[in-house]
Amino acid sequence: TEGGYDNYLSREEYLFSFLKIRDAEALLDLERVMGCPFQIKNDLDDFRDADECDRIEVKFKNIIGITLSGKELTEDIINSLKKLKSLRKLHLYAARLKMFRELLPSVRKLNDLRIFCDEINEIPKSIDMLTNLEILIITGIRSKNVPNSIWNLKSLRSLSLGGSSIMGRALQSISSSIENLKSLKNLSLRGNKLTALPESIRKLGSLESLDLGRNPLKELAETIKDLHSLKILFLDKDQAEEKKNKQIIDFLRKKGVKVIRI
Repeated sequence: TEGGYDNYLSREEYLFSFLKIRDAEALLDLERVMGCPFQIKNDLDDFRDADECDRIEVKFKNIIGITLSGKELTEDIINSLKKLKSLRKLHLYAARLKMFRELLPSVRKLNDLRIFCDEINEIPKSIDMLTNLEILIITGIRSKNVPNSIWNLKSLRSLSLGGSSIMGRALQSISSSIENLKSLKNLSLRGNKLTALPESIRKLGSLESLDLGRNPLKELAETIKDLHSLKILFLDKDQAEEKKNKQIIDFLRKKGVKVIRI
């Protein structure tokens, strides 16, 4: 087990005992840059001690997932991450993302990308090269909209786009091109400045969960009634109590949709 290995092995010997050479070397480089060891888990999501810490997920001697907390993506860190050819999950907490675009060409196999940041001024247009992405979570967006290239990620099953808590900046609109995401099951737009939804949202035929809370979106679009797979809808109190929305909410509830106030 990880605990107690240092009684018998050096850190290098321990990592080389269960990781492929390339991955062990990359992890050692990362630990040297950051000045602390990573925690090793079978699943990045199965971590109950803390949400934000440096850790890796290992499968068949490959590092397939990595979480970085509170770190700026320096050139040294990016060069180490580029060596992880089997990387499928990348979770970044409070990381500065100035060099993030330089990493994208080397992590094309990612299917799970989560970025939790205080402020993201711009999402790289080249994000659409991550064609295998199934989960994309980005919080801290300060721009009024996201690049159209994000709507080319047709493998997405879960998408969460949230605004920045700093100076109240956030998304103000969603492109009609969202209709391209035919596989989308979960969509969260919580915490933005959206006043309307595109009519094309009705074409998200696989959508099961929709979160519109904490937006100045007073009037729900009639198109929500056309989301035939919808099972759960999150609204804030003002949205749920708006008279104009009562008919839509009643219609959805009759269809078995669970409407939750947040």
